[in-house]
Amino acid sequence: MPPWTKLARDAGYVMLGLGVIRYQKAAVRRREIETEISGRLGPLREVLPRPVRDRLPKPPA
Repeated sequence: MPPWTKLARDAGYVMLGLGVIRYQKAAVRRREIETEISGRLGPLREVLPRPVRDRLPKPPA
């Protein structure tokens, strides 16, 4: 196998790994934002009408 083939394969694996890491970081950040927003909505839950309140995300456990 020519050396450039191994180099190209290794580069592909590196790019795939970086993509997986980036996806995981985005998922963690999304969960952090959801938690922050849910915390801010806590006091509002008491004053909103029931149909609106039922559509809000559940507070973190």
